[in-house]
Amino acid sequence: MICFFARSIYEPEVVTEALETVGFSFSQKDLKVLGKEVHGLKYKFKLREGFKIEELRIPRRIYETPTPLGFIDEDYIKTALKKAKELILPSVKEIG
Repeated sequence: MICFFARSIYEPEVVTEALETVGFSFSQKDLKVLGKEVHGLKYKFKLREGFKIEELRIPRRIYETPTPLGFIDEDYIKTALKKAKELILPSVKEIG
């Protein structure tokens, strides 16, 4: 996984090359495995501390402010959060 804010900038091949310049040797596959593990650990911590995806409160202004593609649909966000939960929980369970 690559940082949300660096999408399309730090592609896996660029990251592996950059790390090699400072003495770290990771394959692209290694980076994906490591990224998945870190992501799982992050959510393991959050869930242990009481975070619940289903209790996220999305500010109303998100639905009231137009985007270049139109308004964001509340049902779409609810569906996306449900899907995120389905995808995240297994990664947390994998790391024990």
